[in-house]
Amino acid sequence: MAPTYGPPSGAAIPDGTVGTADLADGAVTAERVSAEVRASLARADAAIPTGVTGIVDLTGLLGPVSRTPQRTPPTIVTSFQSGHGWTTLGTGVTSNLNDTTDYILGSQSASVTSNGSGAAASIRKTGVPNADLSASTVRLLIKVDGIDNLASLSLYVGDTAFSNYYIIPIYSPGDSKSISDGEWQWIEVGFANSEVGDGSPNRATITAWQLRFTDNSAAAVTVHVNAVGFVPDQSAFPNGVVSITFDDTLVTQRTVAAPLLDRYGFAASAMTIADQVGADADHLSLAQLRELRELHGWEVAGHAYTATNHNAGFSSLSESALDNELRALKTWLCAYGFGSYDYLAYPLGEFSPLIERYVGKYFSAARTIAAVPMQMLPSVNPYRLRSKTVANTTDTSQLTGLVDAAYANKGWLSLTFHSVVATADESTEYSTANFTTVVDYIASKGIPVRTVGEVLSSVG
Repeated sequence: MAPTYGPPSGAAIPDGTVGTADLADGAVTAERVSAEVRASLARADAAIPTGVTGIVDLTGLLGPVSRTPQRTPPTIVTSFQSGHGWTTLGTGVTSNLNDTTDYILGSQSASVTSNGSGAAASIRKTGVPNADLSASTVRLLIKVDGIDNLASLSLYVGDTAFSNYYIIPIYSPGDSKSISDGEWQWIEVGFANSEVGDGSPNRATITAWQLRFTDNSAAAVTVHVNAVGFVPDQSAFPNGVVSITFDDTLVTQRTVAAPLLDRYGFAASAMTIADQVGADADHLSLAQLRELRELHGWEVAGHAYTATNHNAGFSSLSESALDNELRALKTWLCAYGFGSYDYLAYPLGEFSPLIERYVGKYFSAARTIAAVPMQMLPSVNPYRLRSKTVANTTDTSQLTGLVDAAYANKGWLSLTFHSVVATADESTEYSTANFTTVVDYIASKGIPVRTVGEVLSSVG
């Protein structure tokens, strides 16, 4: 859970315009930055001709810097059309294996509904023509109805009779930020998150597939599936890659974390709350942010424009307020030279299709948080990138294990920290000793460390 911020002392935004020249002397305060951004937005709005909506139409400056190129289409194992041959398993489950009313591909999909009492429900097929997944990532086109009651969702892949198989978790409790309720979406399913279910499975000989889920015994859940396929693994990082990100503009990111990363030449991504820059001694100043970027190689990207909206989450905002928040954030990043790569970290990890659409007006990619954190590349949706949030109770062995998994399976591991301190008492703090252990292990492993922008540019 992110720390709660109050407004800096005396932080009421004054009326009137503060000129850009007045901000160039380095004496930048949160009040003056806010006033400058507000004045910039007012000038832009006044200049928009009748009939033209949106600041992107006026300047081109505030829109996404780049769009991720269209990805390689998957090799389809099945699109669940008539005669697909998949069957269901589970006590008390119901299904519609030829659903002609709700689908994206072809003219039908398949769906399975659990019994509402916690029993497993599955859809599976054995004897499928062999798929060589030794250098591939699985993609599924699915929709979940009742995400709040979903307890687990996993993919099983193995040989014909499931004598030998892998289990690849897709969803686990607390992971609702990575799947939206009632929405068709493509998701990546990578072996970096897998475990051996039984026997000695071989990724090169996959002839059996099963999607298995459970509800939380409170209500039934329906999982719809319209495609199973796979794409080649990315080649830019044959041994995987790690990104280290920091949320909330806290000063220990410069004073404690940066020196520890500098020992190995590692750069991180600073996800910024604009009105907290220079707010007090606990937050990074504009000069420190610039130093991190220009001298330490860090990437400075967006988190929120105001601490108030960050703490409430974007889901609490009206559409107009959300648009204003994102436009102000993007304006601030561009005004102070941080707009070269426009990446956003969703406050509280919250997103929805609506939030995603507004974020897409101004940013090229966005990150959530996920209980199953490994991101497989290339990403089918750059606005739903996954990351592992590190809390004060996170054991270093959990993080080093994730590093090992990324290294072995060409995965992208994003680790999100907040504050690095000597003694970590708050949930958003991580101890200096533990942080040092993790950074040292990453370096010893030999896995590359790249900023988020560098990773997306390399595989895009």
